[in-house]
Amino acid sequence: MQTDKIFVNLKDENIQVNLRDVLVLPIPDTLQLTAGEDIISHKVIKIGTDGKAYISNNQDINNIFSTVGIAGTGAKKDENITIVKQGIIQGFYNLEIASTYYVNEVGELTKVPPTTGFVLRMGVAFTENTFYVKLGEPFVKN
Repeated sequence: MQTDKIFVNLKDENIQVNLRDVLVLPIPDTLQLTAGEDIISHKVIKIGTDGKAYISNNQDINNIFSTVGIAGTGAKKDENITIVKQGIIQGFYNLEIASTYYVNEVGELTKVPPTTGFVLRMGVAFTENTFYVKLGEPFVKN
């Protein structure tokens, strides 16, 4: 019998705990950079040759190994920005649970693997508004 609740007996007192309330999410592996351009949260990020954060895309082959994660925050040019390299990001809308997402030609997440440029898996939707960042191995499509 599968259940989403556990029961704990402490000194003859039963306590009911909903497992969804105690789900422990891993602490994200993040990187702090200076934004090289205005960036909104949840864009796919690359590190430029100047060491600053820029929006990546899958059409520029130079981005294949410089793409490092997803913007956990937004930032204006020359402000600090947090990039999640691996782990949980919240605040998305209408993600398809358990679907794999890739970087597209404008630095956004897409469920459709690109047919040109390079293919880089960015992670998986954990819930409709929570995304687990875990970059895959990139490969060139064209």
